[in-house]
Amino acid sequence: MENINLFKNNDLDIFIYSHIPFKPVTNDHTYKILTNSKCKSSDFNTDLEIFRDYYGDNISNNNLMYNEYCGLYWIYKNYPIKKYIGLNHYRRIYTTDNGEVLEHDKLPSVDKIFENHDIILNKPLQLRMFNGMDRGGELFNNYDWYKCWHNIDDLNLLGDIINDLYPNLMDGYQSMLNKTYLYPSSMFIMKRDDFIKYCDFIFNVLNEFRIRRCFYNTNDCIKYVQEHSDLYIKKEKGHDYYDVEKQSRIIGYIAERALATYLMHGGDNSIESKAKIFNWALIPEKYWKIN
Repeated sequence: MENINLFKNNDLDIFIYSHIPFKPVTNDHTYKILTNSKCKSSDFNTDLEIFRDYYGDNISNNNLMYNEYCGLYWIYKNYPIKKYIGLNHYRRIYTTDNGEVLEHDKLPSVDKIFENHDIILNKPLQLRMFNGMDRGGELFNNYDWYKCWHNIDDLNLLGDIINDLYPNLMDGYQSMLNKTYLYPSSMFIMKRDDFIKYCDFIFNVLNEFRIRRCFYNTNDCIKYVQEHSDLYIKKEKGHDYYDVEKQSRIIGYIAERALATYLMHGGDNSIESKAKIFNWALIPEKYWKIN
């Protein structure tokens, strides 16, 4: 496979995070693979660089709780970050307006983008009630949507933590609650210093959440969901999010709302207001799944 990396973006790394082996849909070496999987590198069938999130300073054992934030933590603590850093997902990736993977000659100069923007974000997901996906139906704000699909006590606890640790960001929290969209899967590209600042914030918040819930490991989280199954396992919805394993991804779900809080703080002068929006796509299983 041909190695490709544009000189115009040599100061950028975009990590594709996974917990299982997968087939990358790009061979652009701007992208790197970061995985929680202990499979052989050859299982990925790619010549992209592969990094493991269970080496060095890591929270890899708590992947079920933290999801892609295990990868984010590893980058934050271990990787020699260049001028810009980005995060994608093995089933989600940036695309052009025509739906093509954003790579090679299609990837804009990040230097030029950041002349007028403070961050690159994925297009937000509209919170419609049909299967929790953007497929039509009535729009719900973040508070009502979370209350329907998860345990609203967790979102309220996030508000308490923001108020205690970062009271100046409460405007962002209230704004997030009222918005009818969310930036899913924590996909973004940031400047190095902004990334470090964000990680200082998010892992402080998530660690405090973990402590207040007494989640010292993944088993504690699973046990909590089981013991409070009436708040999490809402079987009448008939949706696959309503099992113990998926609802135990609590910290990952809260992290998405904490990111929105961080982005929306400041109103007209918020980070969100200065964002460049990239399209993204959910990659069909036939393209990434290894048989």
